[in-house]
Amino acid sequence: MMYDFMRSVEIDAMRRFEERKARQDIADHFKANGNKAFQSGQYEAALVQYDKAIEQVRDSPVLYTNRALTLLHLQLYDPVLPDCDKALRLDEDNMKAHLYKARAMHSLGQREEAKEYVRQLVEKYPTRRKLVENYTQAFEQE
Repeated sequence: MMYDFMRSVEIDAMRRFEERKARQDIADHFKANGNKAFQSGQYEAALVQYDKAIEQVRDSPVLYTNRALTLLHLQLYDPVLPDCDKALRLDEDNMKAHLYKARAMHSLGQREEAKEYVRQLVEKYPTRRKLVENYTQAFEQE
């Protein structure tokens, strides 16, 4: 009886693993298409591809930051914040998510909040100070 139970657990785990792998393969395909579209400046097409990838795999911080950057290029700032927040829940040290969030905040007119967020980033990541400052200087000049 115990053997049957353990065997069914093993089979279920293998099935879930295979399903996850298939979804990851599909997501990788959409991500690659999104990357190509983005590099070509076809941001709307890239956004569609990243959306499809995220439908398959919802726990990839890279997909959320790719979509956030695409949204920034489309000047669609509101949805950038939840994408960055999701990426940061998955990987709290994701510097791209932090920087894109600060840029979206700034572009949404939340300039003081963005400055404070950047100040906290520099404090939390002192070795990345130059990166943070260079990135934020670029969007503050826009």
